[in-house]
Amino acid sequence: ASLKRTAQKPSKDRSYEDELRRAELAEERRKRQLDMLEKLRNKRTMLQEEEDDIMSPHFED
Repeated sequence: ASLKRTAQKPSKDRSYEDELRRAELAEERRKRQLDMLEKLRNKRTMLQEEEDDIMSPHFED
């Protein structure tokens, strides 16, 4: 029985390390996605402003 416990302990440590690594990777992905979302929002805002300029009446004499 004691052999079983010692045999499982390294795998628990490894799985804990794997879990930490997964959490770090997930955090990095989340940050990248937020950055991309922010860029997309900025791009949409710029496009919307350009469209507003195009659609607004121009009075040139």
